[in-house]
This record gives sequence, C-alpha cells and structure tokens, in this order.
Amino acid sequence: MPNCSFCDEPIQKGTGLVYAKKDGTIFNFCSSKCRKNTLGLKREGRRQKWTEAARKFQARQASKKEKEAKEAKVTKRVEEQEEKKQRAGAKLEVPPGLKDESKKAPEAKPQEKKPEPKKEEKPKEAPKKEEPKKEEAKKEEKK
Repeated sequence: MPNCSFCDEPIQKGTGLVYAKKDGTIFNFCSSKCRKNTLGLKREGRRQKWTEAARKFQARQASKKEKEAKEAKVTKRVEEQEEKKQRAGAKLEVPPGLKDESKKAPEAKPQEKKPEPKKEEKPKEAPKKEEPKKEEAKKEEKK
C-alpha cells in the first residue's frame, strides 16, 4: 500500500488519487484535502500539525534534541570529574619542608634571555637642494 505524499498515511487499495507532473514525479493522495494543500496551496505535510508526517518529523527533532542534551550532560560530568581530581590533587600535595629531597635529582633551571636594548635610530637628513648651485652657475655665466 502506498502512503499519501502529503500526510504520509497509508492509502487503502481502490481509494485515493494518483497525480503525475510533467517532469515525471508521481504523487499519491489519500484525499482532496491533501491534494489541495500540496498542489494548490504549496504546503509541506511535515509543517501541518494534523498530518502523520508532522508527527514523525517532530519525533525526529525531539530525539535529536535529547541526544544533544545527553552529550552535553556527559561532557559536563567529565569536566566536573576533572575539576574534582584537580582539587583533590591540590589537597594532597606535601609541603616543601617535608619532601625527601635527597631522592630527587636536581632540576635544571631554564636560562632566562635578557632582552637586548633597542638602538635609537637617528632621523635621516633631507638631501641638500641643488637649486642654489644652479643659481650660482647662472650668475657666473652672466659675468
């Protein structure tokens, strides 16, 4: 038995309507209500509350939200457990005076790099103008 293209309810044999578009898509409708909503009003069955397709769509959406909520809870729990471990580790630290330092190897301290002082740059002097020389040369030519 085919299902209605709009509401997704099963269609009994001998009932309903088969509609074929020019592009070759075939629609099965259980009633004129479904046919008019699809072809005339251009509605989608999953968006109409009274259809079976809408109920299935809403159930899928609800299951997706539940999965996301469960994943969020799991990640939250993991983070809380890590925080507890960190807090517990901080409480169990032995004070430095009570540690047995003879068993431990001395730790190598990394060498600190001192920043080099920046050299001050002197502003560049503007090139001397050649115009006064030209004027002097013209004066000499006139003489």
